[in-house]
Amino acid sequence: MRISSNQSYLQYRNKLPLIHIKNNTSPSQSGGKAIDYDNLVIDSIFGGNKEITRDDALMYRYNRENPVYIFEKDQPKRAYEASEVSQEFVDRLNQEQITEWDPYRLRFAMDFQGDDIGYNVDRLAAAYVAGAEHLAAHFSGEQLEGYLRELEDTVLAKATDMANMYAGEVGGFLEENGGSKEAEKIYRSIMSEYEERVRQYSDFAKNSSDYANLKDSPDQWLKNDIAYMAQELRKAYDTQIQGAQNEEDASSDRYSLQEITLANRFVYETKWGSVASRSSDEEQIGLQAGMLLLKANLFTGQSGVSDGFGKKMTAAVKNHIERQIDAENKWALDHADDPYFDIKKNPVFDKAEIGKVCERMLQTYEREKDYLKAIFDGIIYAQNRSRQKAEDSYYGTLDRYRYNYYWDQFFDNSSRLDSPAFKYMYVQGMDTRTSFQKIVDSWDGFGFHLTRTQDYALKIDQYSAQG
Repeated sequence: MRISSNQSYLQYRNKLPLIHIKNNTSPSQSGGKAIDYDNLVIDSIFGGNKEITRDDALMYRYNRENPVYIFEKDQPKRAYEASEVSQEFVDRLNQEQITEWDPYRLRFAMDFQGDDIGYNVDRLAAAYVAGAEHLAAHFSGEQLEGYLRELEDTVLAKATDMANMYAGEVGGFLEENGGSKEAEKIYRSIMSEYEERVRQYSDFAKNSSDYANLKDSPDQWLKNDIAYMAQELRKAYDTQIQGAQNEEDASSDRYSLQEITLANRFVYETKWGSVASRSSDEEQIGLQAGMLLLKANLFTGQSGVSDGFGKKMTAAVKNHIERQIDAENKWALDHADDPYFDIKKNPVFDKAEIGKVCERMLQTYEREKDYLKAIFDGIIYAQNRSRQKAEDSYYGTLDRYRYNYYWDQFFDNSSRLDSPAFKYMYVQGMDTRTSFQKIVDSWDGFGFHLTRTQDYALKIDQYSAQG
């Protein structure tokens, strides 16, 4: 029995799924590495975002025509590097007549990684245009029509899936927190941009037929590689236009792709953490809510976000915080008569007290224009206020102030880590960071995820741990 290593599964050394980092990563405050996603090169079996070279395209064709038969002895001698491929094979590629198209190669053109919607839309549009050019050059009549329908259905399905995903994530978050018809608007924004980019690439290809610079080249066969041509189309278009197509000029009835990309990163961070829990006191909730509002402030300050969209996201975040607190308060009221729950010692949260910490942090930022100062000021204010309440005749009777472990070990949790109980329960990989370190890491991670820079990392060495 002959089992062929089909090209879909066996890519050889230069086609294995690999991840390469172009530049050095930057250390986070916790000692980890922050990945620079803009310079993350991914080489997957379907292409990833790695640049497709002439050698990559050649090895694809060679491996496709010269499969390895697993479990069979006496394999014929074959090439494993482009330099080992004979000139005779290349000459034959230049002379061959195309009788059927390769939809699998289209996957290389369409494949993308990361959450930059503009980049992903560009890849899909270029894949469609390059694919349509290829089909029109080699087929006609009903065969051409059938292949074009298959091409359009394949690329459009990918674009639609992407638009639906972001509409659900970003639009869904906005609608859950007070917005109206936001998912529809985000979906329409993405699909409109895709259609516009298809028109732009099509016009460019018609007016610049040799955009891949293959005229008089000994590798004319590259014109038949959809993935390579789609890549070269994008590169040539970007070089000539040089940013002239400004997404900020988009119609007011849709969002720019940059806005949606940044919003998606913000929504991910917002949903990741919890603001309120039954074990928290008002000051802890206020600090977490204040951090989220400062993140909203950082989001709205990005150049790719319009004032209107920034205000919508900030309003949604405020509603998100409010809903979390309301959910905790509802739980307390619903269980007020339960024998195991004492609502007198665990009353509903006081939103006014929570708001004092948030306002303190926002006011400090407005005055100082320094996120680190705003965060430190909020921490010290919240910690001192919580400790004062613990000595109060009323607040001191509440469970959340009587057992003030969060604030007592906020900057130094060594007593907990050194305790016999913790050492007994400790397992490799358990989070041993202080609450302060978690806040720093959360902010630094968000700043990098949002901006792809370390510009907003908290330089805590400028301040003592006690503020």
